[in-house]
Amino acid sequence: MLRRTKVTLPQRVSLTEQVVAILRDGIVAGHWSREMPSEAELCRELQISRVTLRKAIAQLVRERLLIPGGRGLHCRIRRKSSAREENTGRTVRVLSPRSVADMGTVHTVTIE
Repeated sequence: MLRRTKVTLPQRVSLTEQVVAILRDGIVAGHWSREMPSEAELCRELQISRVTLRKAIAQLVRERLLIPGGRGLHCRIRRKSSAREENTGRTVRVLSPRSVADMGTVHTVTIE
């Protein structure tokens, strides 16, 4: 009789996931400054189909690394924003008959 042993198969990574990793690494490393190269250029360079590239770009848009371009436009790379840029809310000021010293603790509330 044969003994049954548990065999662990290696994980397979799809071509789209490989392209996502390549593009993500290129963005993080700063290979492209503001815009990604065109789809045609990337397809030639990576030797992949346009469908595979579009799936990879869609994933990077979902991860908020890219801003999708319109028709005929290149995808733009989302800049890492500083804390100051992220907090672009509006300031609401409140008039009070009491001084700030009399109010005790002052709270900051962020409304999105």
